[in-house]
This record gives sequence, structure tokens and C-alpha cells, in this order.
Amino acid sequence: MKVTAVRVKVIIRSGVPEVVLANGDADVEIIDIDKDYDDYEALCKREREVLNDKSLHSIDFVTANFEEGS
Repeated sequence: MKVTAVRVKVIIRSGVPEVVLANGDADVEIIDIDKDYDDYEALCKREREVLNDKSLHSIDFVTANFEEGS
């Protein structure tokens, strides 16, 4: 039986996730870390937790970047 990967697309406008689309069930968490955020330390802690989660692995992704005039 072939397993089809879930495709997830996230649209972020002005730094705010606006739309999350998927072709199947997915647990999507977007962690936006900026040193100017009041909860910067809590975000860094969550980042460490996620990076240390052995059930997760890094996957390839594409960032759409359309330059003016292209």
C-alpha cells in the first residue's frame, strides 16, 4: 500500500498566517519567533521542544518568492 504524503500550504501575509490548506488531515503548528515579541522566551522554549521531539523529522519545503517584474 502506497502512502501519500499530506501536502500542506500556508499563506502568510505581513507576517501573519492567513490560510492553511491541506489535502488530508495534518497537525500544523506555525511558530513565529521574533526577538521583539513579548513572549520571545516562551517561543524559544517551544522551538526547543519541537526540535527535540524525536517523532518529528525535517522535510523539504519551498518558499514562494516572486520578485517584481519576474
